[in-house]
Amino acid sequence: MNIIYQTEFRPELSTIYGPKSYRDLKEKLINIDKLLIESGIEDEIIGLDLEKHQNFSPTDKQILLIRQMLRCNIIITLTNDNFRSLATRIADSELLKWFCCINVFNQRTTPSKSTLERYNKHFDEEQITKIVHLLNQFVVNKDENEKTLGLAQKVKINKIYADSTCVKANIHFPVDWLLLRDAVRSLIKSIVLIRKHGLKHRISNPIDFINEINKYCIAMTQCRRKKNSKKLRKNTFRKMKKLSKTVLFHANCYYKLLDSNWKKTNWSKKQANNELKKLDNIISQLPEAIDQANKRIISERIIKSKNKILSLYEKDIHVIVRGKAGAEVEFGNGFYLAEQEDGLIVDWEYYKDYPVSDSQIVTDSVNKIEKIYSKIASFTGDRGFYSKSNKKFLEGKNIFNGICPKSPNDYNKHNSSKFITLQKRRAQTEGRIGIFKNSFLGKPFRYKGFINREKNVSLSVLTHNLWVISRMMAISKQNTKLKLA
Repeated sequence: MNIIYQTEFRPELSTIYGPKSYRDLKEKLINIDKLLIESGIEDEIIGLDLEKHQNFSPTDKQILLIRQMLRCNIIITLTNDNFRSLATRIADSELLKWFCCINVFNQRTTPSKSTLERYNKHFDEEQITKIVHLLNQFVVNKDENEKTLGLAQKVKINKIYADSTCVKANIHFPVDWLLLRDAVRSLIKSIVLIRKHGLKHRISNPIDFINEINKYCIAMTQCRRKKNSKKLRKNTFRKMKKLSKTVLFHANCYYKLLDSNWKKTNWSKKQANNELKKLDNIISQLPEAIDQANKRIISERIIKSKNKILSLYEKDIHVIVRGKAGAEVEFGNGFYLAEQEDGLIVDWEYYKDYPVSDSQIVTDSVNKIEKIYSKIASFTGDRGFYSKSNKKFLEGKNIFNGICPKSPNDYNKHNSSKFITLQKRRAQTEGRIGIFKNSFLGKPFRYKGFINREKNVSLSVLTHNLWVISRMMAISKQNTKLKLA
């Protein structure tokens, strides 16, 4: 789909010689702006979005809105700001308004935090994944790079370095009795809201329930410091359980009241359904959470990790055993990442189910990379990726096996200069994982719901690759100036 739209009314940036951090950000955004336009990925995602909504005769205003949404999403990931802070920052920054195409056609309105949140939910994961690979393929083309991007060296996707990690979920540490506290607070907040809209059922002051559960939580934390800590802990939990069941009873009453009398409120049907959905989510899980806590605290039984409720609000998270200092186990989703030599991410996977072992990833990842790009020369990973079947698979495809062997006896067989060089470079992939998780996904990873998190992981990959290429462009430009000097 050919996208034609006007860009001549987009004003030039003012010449401001600010501090180095501002100059770096300005250069980065200018390079990313050039990348988006010259690579054609901006036009591609506009076309994909218009086809998705079956809009085959779009106006300039509609096309501009899609451009703004894409660029605002890139800024959200690049700055790692929350929606509220970023809305203020965009309104106050000429640079960010210029990059997001907000100051074109005399546009005076900047996006609010709610608008930014809607922008963030607009694109789907499939669209973003497609343009990530299109961006990588564009950069690999040396002729285009020389003409448009000014990259001095050819970018190759032949040496692959892989690693996996856990992306922590933004949840409370899953203590059993803490689930009861979360449930009571959520249910009482919903009850208070329903009462404010005129629907009331017999109940004592709802806020007293929150105060009471907080007292029990404080008592539970202080139990371990006393001699008869186990007995006190069990007694306190019994009080928490009784309170939780009382709140559950009232929540069921208010659920039925709202379901049958929502027309008496000033809510629309959709708003009432949203509140009912929130109530139902907690009501349906609270009995199981009480039973789980009772088994572990009162009966002192062990429950398998796969059967535990880790959060009342996030369903698709897991207990992932890491076995590392300071992180014996982590709570979240598995994440696999494969990069090429310059740091471009060429393959990734964010797991909804419990992640497979690293050794099971190699075959699919290699086949996927070669299908999208071209034949690779080497595949490098840590000991977790090693297996006899992977060794045989890589030999069969004539790909150099740079995976670290598990047995120390096998090191002598891999004691070649090429293997050592690849393993030294693989250490940088550990740093890439840290940069990606902390600087692009954010600490914590704020998004709720697996679909939303998966989409934002792909968006972070896109922003990361734009950032890497913009740095390569800046370095090439600097080297050219040094040569001319």
